[in-house]
Amino acid sequence: MDVTKNSLADINDILRNTKELKEKLKENLWNKSDFLKNGTIRDQVRLGVAGWKKRYYKLKFAAETDWDSEITRNEIVQKYTEGLLWVLLYYFSGVPSWAWYYPYYYAPFSSGMKGLSQVSVKFQKGQPFKPFDQLMSALPPRSAHALPKPYAKLITDADSQIIDFYPTDLEIDTDGKRHAWQGICKLPFIDEERLLSETLRLEKEVTVRLHFIYRTRFMSLYILYAFNETAFYNILSRKKLKEMK
Repeated sequence: MDVTKNSLADINDILRNTKELKEKLKENLWNKSDFLKNGTIRDQVRLGVAGWKKRYYKLKFAAETDWDSEITRNEIVQKYTEGLLWVLLYYFSGVPSWAWYYPYYYAPFSSGMKGLSQVSVKFQKGQPFKPFDQLMSALPPRSAHALPKPYAKLITDADSQIIDFYPTDLEIDTDGKRHAWQGICKLPFIDEERLLSETLRLEKEVTVRLHFIYRTRFMSLYILYAFNETAFYNILSRKKLKEMK
């Protein structure tokens, strides 16, 4: 009986100590990422201090002169407005453009959005990315295993023509941020034309089975009690192989 009590006491001590260790570790990690508490916070823009707008456009958009700042502001407002409209149309009407993206790392100030009604927006519908192309535009090199081998090489091999899209080291802008996780990761923007020129050459290298996945016009939802890949493939093959020839 005493042995059992001692064992339970030991277990309780272990659980309590483990909990305390986790809480302390969490606290230390939080404090380490808190630039304000550890005295490493940077704030070059200094919002509210005279000249803050000029500093913002100079630091974030490389606008050296007042003229550059004005031109840059107009371009940003144009693209930001397009983004607002894109989201609105996406939810209430459908995708207005498959190729559109916001080409900046930073947003305009709300005070810079005056004259919004003067902004003219026109989208080009375009075509959606095929599944592997979409993955190629989103996955980091560490996730290359999620791609067929020919595609994986494009984001891992040093001699890839688009390896610059997948840096292993990148700038994270934490200026004006209190915590590291608030930083802006300055990943390169994907050049659609360059990406597709590379993936197009690989389409013939994928297997027939993967070709089913690759085709964007073959979109259906199948709900199976137990998924059997071979049986699933055979069912679809009889219906779709003729279309692929």
